[in-house]
Amino acid sequence: MSTDPFTIFSKTVPIAVMCVVFYSGCFDSIDAAQGSGEPVYRTYVKYLNLILSSVEIDFDDNATLVAGTMSMAKSSDRSEATAVVDMRTKRSAKVTVQNMTFKLEQRATQLGWKFKDASGTDYKWNTPIKGNRWELRDGNGSVVATLNIRKFHPEKLEIRPTMDKQLRTLVLTSLISCIVTVASQEPNYTNVAYELLRGY
Repeated sequence: MSTDPFTIFSKTVPIAVMCVVFYSGCFDSIDAAQGSGEPVYRTYVKYLNLILSSVEIDFDDNATLVAGTMSMAKSSDRSEATAVVDMRTKRSAKVTVQNMTFKLEQRATQLGWKFKDASGTDYKWNTPIKGNRWELRDGNGSVVATLNIRKFHPEKLEIRPTMDKQLRTLVLTSLISCIVTVASQEPNYTNVAYELLRGY
């Protein structure tokens, strides 16, 4: 499968919001990734809520963040697709992408999440705790994205290059939902999960 590679890092931004950043390409360190330019996507995580943005978001220091809501504050006019996830139930979420609403749900038998795209196609993350590779499969069983996990190394995400922006946003949002869920159960399993848990 031809793929677009991304490297994932995490960091803390103001008011204790955790930020997971996706850099285009393969990198072994955050310094190398930053030397390549700006992240392609940023995911802001607080109280299990997520905001996925293609530009940096400036949070108001006085903003109040509570479970079920998250202040979007000021984002640039250059902002493209943004997903806002409401995870009040912890096992389901409403995602707004390009003025459309989608539902994410945690799978019944594991920590992975699933969703349907605008055409009604099913997608499910398979997230084995004892493995070093997660896979997102569509309704036909085809692999459309993978997360490769290496201890003490950045996680590497590969996704199908023909994916449109809306579906890519859903893929990234559902992946972070998986990581957040895993962080609550197995905090040392992925590097990003470990950093997310430290941020709470």
